[in-house]
Amino acid sequence: MRRRRRHLLADRSPRERVYPYIVPVVGLVSTLVVWLMLRGTDVRLLENQFRADAQRLDAVLQQQFHEATTALHDVASLLAIEPDLSQAEFRRFVVPLLERQPFLRAMSWNPRVAAGERASHERAAREAGLATYRISQRSTSGELVSARRQDEYVVVRLIEPLPGNEAALGYDVTSEPRRRRALERARDTGGASASESIVLVQAPERRDGTLVFLPVYGADAVAAGPQERQRSPRGYAVAVLTLGEIAEAAMANHGDGIRITLLSDLTGGMQPVYPHPDPTTAGEEVPSSLIVQSRFHWANRDWGLELRPTAAFFTTHERHGRWAALALGLLFTALMSAPVAALASRKRRLEREVRQRERAERALRASEERLSLVVSAAAEGTWDWNVETGEVYFSPSWKAALGYSEDQIPHRVEFWESIVHPDDMPGVREALWAHFRGDTAIYECENRLKRADGTWRWNLDRGRLVERAPDGKPLRMVGVDRDLTERKRAEAAQAKMEHRLRETQKLESLGVLAGGIAHDFNNLLTGILGNASELRESAADRETRDATAQIEDAAGMAADLCRQLLVYAGRAHVSLEPVDLTALLLDSLQLIETSIAKRARLELDLARKLPAVSGDPTQLRQVLMNLVINSAESFEGSSGAIHMRTGTTRPTPVDLEQSLVEADLVDVDCVYLEVEDDGCGMSEEVRTRLFEPFFTTKFTGRGLGLSATLGIVQSHGGALLLDTEPGRGTRIRVLIPATSRMPKDLEPIRATEGAPESTGLVLVVDDERVVREAALRMLKRLGYRTEAAPDGRTALSLLRELGSRVDCVILDLTMPGMDGVEVCRTIHERHPTLPVVLASGFDPGDVLNRFEDLRPRGVLRKPYRISDLRSAIGRALEPR
Repeated sequence: MRRRRRHLLADRSPRERVYPYIVPVVGLVSTLVVWLMLRGTDVRLLENQFRADAQRLDAVLQQQFHEATTALHDVASLLAIEPDLSQAEFRRFVVPLLERQPFLRAMSWNPRVAAGERASHERAAREAGLATYRISQRSTSGELVSARRQDEYVVVRLIEPLPGNEAALGYDVTSEPRRRRALERARDTGGASASESIVLVQAPERRDGTLVFLPVYGADAVAAGPQERQRSPRGYAVAVLTLGEIAEAAMANHGDGIRITLLSDLTGGMQPVYPHPDPTTAGEEVPSSLIVQSRFHWANRDWGLELRPTAAFFTTHERHGRWAALALGLLFTALMSAPVAALASRKRRLEREVRQRERAERALRASEERLSLVVSAAAEGTWDWNVETGEVYFSPSWKAALGYSEDQIPHRVEFWESIVHPDDMPGVREALWAHFRGDTAIYECENRLKRADGTWRWNLDRGRLVERAPDGKPLRMVGVDRDLTERKRAEAAQAKMEHRLRETQKLESLGVLAGGIAHDFNNLLTGILGNASELRESAADRETRDATAQIEDAAGMAADLCRQLLVYAGRAHVSLEPVDLTALLLDSLQLIETSIAKRARLELDLARKLPAVSGDPTQLRQVLMNLVINSAESFEGSSGAIHMRTGTTRPTPVDLEQSLVEADLVDVDCVYLEVEDDGCGMSEEVRTRLFEPFFTTKFTGRGLGLSATLGIVQSHGGALLLDTEPGRGTRIRVLIPATSRMPKDLEPIRATEGAPESTGLVLVVDDERVVREAALRMLKRLGYRTEAAPDGRTALSLLRELGSRVDCVILDLTMPGMDGVEVCRTIHERHPTLPVVLASGFDPGDVLNRFEDLRPRGVLRKPYRISDLRSAIGRALEPR
């Protein structure tokens, strides 16, 4: 038939084939010429319309940018007059501005906070109702963490609207380079300055955000001159904008059918920072003549706008005159072409039949190819089971996935049952019988199959009955397997990570609790020990002196317990010096042998010429003793060996994942100390609680040793690995980074023997009444005149009244309101020659480290006796 039709068409002369088309062609050409002329006119009108709309949209956009800076100047003016606004006062002023400019996402007040003011700033914010307020920054993983120490911070103190923006409170904007560059530009120019596109702290889903910083000065900044004004702002008023919302607000009323691209001066010149709408849906490309571009300067940066029409613009403003002309022309052509309509119709039918046949042939070929592909894909990992005979067809890909060759697999269901993991077989049978009974539409079960190499592969088995006997008996079932091994490994790794995170959080919470208990207990012990020592010196009879001496001894032991709690909490001072772990162990060997039972036998495998570690010898010796004593107690009445090893290693990422202390020691050379025993080992429950304070499997009243060990390892920047099983002993390895350079040692101020004549006026500053009263009694017994203050502000008021009559200040380090650091700094500024002695339960070297260049005359460690107080004041009053 096809050949016949082609033959009929070929028999017609060229004139016969062309003649029926002359009239339609002439009519169509004429119609097309008229249509093109009308189209040209319509295009020019549309171009003019677009330019007018684009210029109007350009003006609206620039006006909105300038309205944002106007609102920012209003907020800065308010903050210049009232920098200490409350959140409620700030809200009342800012809310009307945000309502008038809906494209403003938020506004905030970011004061400058010096390093020495950080603690008081955070405390004031928390007292104002922000319970979790802290100065923070983003970590490399994107989480908000406590900001690292630096000379100055610029933090978000007030922000409106507050709901939804709580995460931004306390954020140090100088910690992120893009924000810091904009802030420094505002500081140097004294005017508003916009940042590059950033991800907002309070809205991480928006990546087109920008911050506009405007310096806020005090009332005296104008008289100081522009240069001084630029160097000393109180802080910065900040407007938080998303470029997308500005563009969308303008286009809501003025940008129908217009695509806008906002550009800014980035590295490499003007670059797009926001497109609207999304360029992937913006429509066809348009001629360059229809692209409107403009440039303007805003917030210390150059900006550009590029406006072009979309397909929707032409659709909306399209004129229909040319289409009417086209319709009339086509109608006229159709009427004039009536004599040849029959011939043209016949020709079209013939061509249509030919095309339909060709499409049908192509579809058939494509269908055959798809069927072949489906059959090929279905053959991968599939099986076909004759339930009645027990024969199973396993596809070649099913065998290859498990590592079997064709001749290794008998095509029987018994073979499949033999490679299913025994623990999984009950679940497999239950799922199969449920499907056979008709309880489930498909059979689906996760199980493990043994590979040819003996390893196990997690597998998702899915199948369906495709044939039953008339009585419902299963006859034939087909199915497919999917490898789940990698997914199961990932799930196990995630579960392990979540468990480790929970354990870390629990230990951190216990550390905070231990540190708080030690601090409060030290204050109580100061009252007990101070009063007891004062009473002992004033006692007339030996019996009273002996009794008070026992009270002092008991208080001293309690103070030692507090120091262990501080070690566990990680708040004890680490006095760094080069330490050879092998030499330290050998030096402590006699003490170790004395401390453990005779049934424990020590076996040493110590490396010689180890690199030094930077550590505190006393604390490292305590770690060694705690580990050895724990091993000795694991023998539970029997005898055994304790293996002690030292050496060098470079921990792997797997080692650090298993560490009980977070440590960044990848590719770091470390020295290890390892203690291993063949004792009773630990169950999983004991292992998870091993380092909790006061947890023990022995008699009550024990358990701080290993808790302190954890804190010491953490303070040395090390890692701790634990390997134990019930009945197989325990191995604990401590890793500490090796070093060849050591920091300068901190030398705490030591008490002097003897003291000058007790004269002068001493001011005692402590928020605990029992501590103040004990100190006052001891000072009066020593012959000093005394004054007392319950907090820092009262102490400064007394100093203003007493002036030079005060000879020495005993100052508590930790107090509410103004802490000891702030009070000491203020005293140094107002009375530079007045001696200050700090009173604290922390290590003296650690206390002195907090004061940097501002060093007090001494540290009186709580709890203290009257003799300690006499020596500390005597040392402070020595001529300098």
